[in-house]
Amino acid sequence: MTALVVKQHNPPNAEPDLAQLIQYAHTPEHLVYLRNHDDEENAHEGYLLTVDGAVETPFKISLSELSQLPQTTVEAVLQCAGNRRSMMPASTDGIQWGAGTVANCLWSGVALSTLLERAGVRSSVPAQHVHFAAERGPVQEERFYAGSVPLDKGLKDVLLATHMNGKKLTREHGAPLRVVVPGYCGARWVKWVTHIHLSPHESANHYMQRDYKVLPPSSGEEAENGGHWDNEEPITEMPLNSAIASISASTVKGYALPGPGDKGSISRVEVSLDDGSTWSDALITYRGGRWGWVLWEYQFHTGSDRDGTRKVKGVALSRAVDEEGKTQPREGTWNLRGVCYDGYGRMEYSLE
Repeated sequence: MTALVVKQHNPPNAEPDLAQLIQYAHTPEHLVYLRNHDDEENAHEGYLLTVDGAVETPFKISLSELSQLPQTTVEAVLQCAGNRRSMMPASTDGIQWGAGTVANCLWSGVALSTLLERAGVRSSVPAQHVHFAAERGPVQEERFYAGSVPLDKGLKDVLLATHMNGKKLTREHGAPLRVVVPGYCGARWVKWVTHIHLSPHESANHYMQRDYKVLPPSSGEEAENGGHWDNEEPITEMPLNSAIASISASTVKGYALPGPGDKGSISRVEVSLDDGSTWSDALITYRGGRWGWVLWEYQFHTGSDRDGTRKVKGVALSRAVDEEGKTQPREGTWNLRGVCYDGYGRMEYSLE
């Protein structure tokens, strides 16, 4: 964890320095953020994955057996729902994350559809959701951590990963097996998954029903007593986003993250050096495909005042634009849990 800024020691939660993070197209393990609701050392030994629920043939499968199935690789950015929480316009609950809880990686393993084809989806009890559970022991608010995704998303995009960037997953990042749900918030990418269950209903787990939801701005303390949780949908797809990582003498650099829907891929990133009065297109230096991030930079010349000194102070902004021309709002919408912040990337600069 030495390369990470520790936000919480127990359970371990930490994020990397943003300027270091964007130096790599594929995030190396030492810069992948940590988000935990329990002690990551609480591992499951003698691993077997259970697949059951609304299926014709429930079964258990070992890691060795999984390794014999067809393998696939997907590039996708893992991002915490609370990424950029500290930029919210007012105080929120939760760890005050900066913009470093993102990691763009190559994930390799077995497509969920391969296992569900073997199990057979039972037609007599139509399944609409796939539950993923890490039944390893108690977490902060539950007996174990779990979540679910719609079945159609599971069949189309979900991967059960054993490797990250060509190397075996480490325990802190979900070994021996973690769920990868491209485009969805990291809360649905269940680490240490032990159980896959098909159901007509969403998971009832705390982290599906009483956390990781965008509550209305009007909600406050009453939400903690259940006032609004039942009225809002769990977070799935993450919003179009961008962040400024560094500003040097002549260059602004950052990342941008794809948004929801079929047209959510990033078409361009725009940068302003005058707090939004004027905008210019940034240069895309890396594009990670539909589910990956975009790295960008913008070269600028500060000019000089009449006395010959450079103009070196200001506010830089960034905004991503998707294939439909949609862009980020200037300010993200405040919510109690501080999730899905998508306001302009922003950084004050003072260059000498």
